[in-house]
Amino acid sequence: MINIKRYITNRLNDVSAFFTKVYVENTKLSIGVNNSEERNPKIIASLTSYPARFDILSVTIKSILLQSMKADKVILWLGSDSKNVKLPDNIVELKKYGLEIRVVDDNIMPHKKYFYAMQEFPKDIVITFDDDVVYSPFTISSLMKTHFAFPKCVCARRVHRVVFEGDVMIPYNKWEFNCTSLKNPSYMLFATGIGGVLYPPNVLYKCALDIERVKNECLRADDVWLKVMETLAETKVIWTRCFLIVPPDVKQNQTIGLAQGNVNRNQNDIYMMELEEKYHYIRTIRESCVESQEK
Repeated sequence: MINIKRYITNRLNDVSAFFTKVYVENTKLSIGVNNSEERNPKIIASLTSYPARFDILSVTIKSILLQSMKADKVILWLGSDSKNVKLPDNIVELKKYGLEIRVVDDNIMPHKKYFYAMQEFPKDIVITFDDDVVYSPFTISSLMKTHFAFPKCVCARRVHRVVFEGDVMIPYNKWEFNCTSLKNPSYMLFATGIGGVLYPPNVLYKCALDIERVKNECLRADDVWLKVMETLAETKVIWTRCFLIVPPDVKQNQTIGLAQGNVNRNQNDIYMMELEEKYHYIRTIRESCVESQEK
């Protein structure tokens, strides 16, 4: 039997995705960052990429520069694998609209999209974006609206709900994906980077930006690492209500991304269990699940 609510949600997402792509593809850029007001804290839009994605990257960045609420900075972080690679002209051209491009010595893979921004701007709001989708022009404004209501929470437009059977956390690919049923801040919600995620200052555990731990403990799964660091810091996640839960791909049928590969190979589960042995974070999520069931 069709879940009517889920069906409607999916169709609204499809319609929103279509119009988002049309808008971004047909709108001319002007200044893409805030230069009209002094903000404190500032909004830092941050993303990373790698050479295999450079041919589609400009569309994603354009969608970030076209936001109705402008970020104070839009920064693309590139790793050591990009040092000797020429960036396409359509990416370099976006610098005149406010894009900043930073090349770092290490290659901490997807972690680059938050790691260096949080290091450089510890008192500001960091909003992370993926590099292969087209973002709604209301992504930043919707995240900021949620942030104003829940200033101590991580705010995300796409979340999964962690599911337990008894005391056991079931595998990642059996969680409640694209959860819209849980509307309050919760440890049970798992923010996924594809939708856009807002991190207020000081919401991660003290070792979150320890680069050696990142490399040795969770190099290929940034969302998992961030969830563990949020939980250890007693930071809850809140879903930002939106129609466009899953932004449209820049190109359909593109090569499988790292995040989806992690799901298909159960890599997220492996990382989560290894991190549980070190940090013992799952109990907090499980207790939150029990409390929710008792209400």
